[in-house]
Amino acid sequence: MENKKTIRNLLIYLGIPIVLIIVISLIFTLQPKEEYPTSDIIYMFKNQQVDEYSLDFGTGALELKLNTKYKGKTEIKTTVASIRLFVDAVDRFLDKLAGVDDPETKRHIIGEEFIKVFAEEAAKLDGIKFLGQGTIYPDILESEAGIKAHHNVGGLPEELDFELVEPVKLLYKDEVRVVGKALGLPDSMVYRQPFPGPGLGVRCTGAITRDRLEAVRESDAILREEFEKAGLQGKVWQYFTVVPDYKSTGITDGKRTYAWPVVIRAINTTDVVEVTVEHLDPALIDRLVQRITTEVKGVNRVLFDYTPKPPATVEWE
Repeated sequence: MENKKTIRNLLIYLGIPIVLIIVISLIFTLQPKEEYPTSDIIYMFKNQQVDEYSLDFGTGALELKLNTKYKGKTEIKTTVASIRLFVDAVDRFLDKLAGVDDPETKRHIIGEEFIKVFAEEAAKLDGIKFLGQGTIYPDILESEAGIKAHHNVGGLPEELDFELVEPVKLLYKDEVRVVGKALGLPDSMVYRQPFPGPGLGVRCTGAITRDRLEAVRESDAILREEFEKAGLQGKVWQYFTVVPDYKSTGITDGKRTYAWPVVIRAINTTDVVEVTVEHLDPALIDRLVQRITTEVKGVNRVLFDYTPKPPATVEWE
């Protein structure tokens, strides 16, 4: 209780407004270090229901094999008053993104459509005037510097019908984790890996296609399974796969293939301002290559991204 009082005093000092709102978690962007503490802070201040919308815009659902959607919804129910609705907007978003290969345009489309869907769903309820987001300080820094438009900052339309409430927008990711722990959130939420706001849309580079999204989901599930078996879960800050929009020649069962590569990225950091690369055991890399090239349809090559930040960003787009 004392920790919650401390956080309350800090937020008041920073001048951050706390109100009753609807918090949207872009699917399976369930970002525990940002969205979960945001919901809990709002609930703590108002002691009323915080309505969360899980919006499936088709570029989410990381762990397809593990049924992340329902796992995430169950976890949220343990921390906020309720979840009102699950919105399936897959076709709507993918139709809007069809043929769009510029990463900034993709981010703006996702941000604008996200707000439209929110407005439509909020209109079905009474008295919804605010939008709560788990925006954190690196989102603002990168957007203002023109590095990339985060859907919750530069990716949103200039005119909104809602007032934004962002309780942790002045905090870095590691600081939000401190807030989450102080709020009493379980470690399964606080230390879950971060996930990009635009979802897998930035891990399926170029124009998004359903088959490459599937390849990202499947390869990422394999990566997580193997990291867990190797005892790296919770020890490596973030790890994921990317499927670029180009192909290379390969050979399977004596026949020519022309398929995508899967890029593995594994990094360590505290504030995401600077990032180092986790160097994996060769035996683990061999297992990942064998599984991904045999189990993921349309893939014939596996690459490893050794680039720190800077010069590279964490995500590819």
